[in-house]
Amino acid sequence: MVTVTGKFRVTIPGKVRNDLGVNIGDEIVFLRTVSGEYQVMKASELVKQFCEESREIEQTVKEIRAGLGKAMAENANSS
Repeated sequence: MVTVTGKFRVTIPGKVRNDLGVNIGDEIVFLRTVSGEYQVMKASELVKQFCEESREIEQTVKEIRAGLGKAMAENANSS
């Protein structure tokens, strides 16, 4: 448990800092989940996750396009 100061600051407990890998100067973000809870993570981790998910989305789009192209070619050949 931490206490919020008069300037709305908190000290991140050592175990939490270690678990998150937070160091002096790191930026952290507070993300609201679908369930309404908040998740705390380093901003660099958020960017890393976003990039990884973007690659997965890009690959999925490529697969869909390839499948559509194949289906259109098969449809044209059967006409």
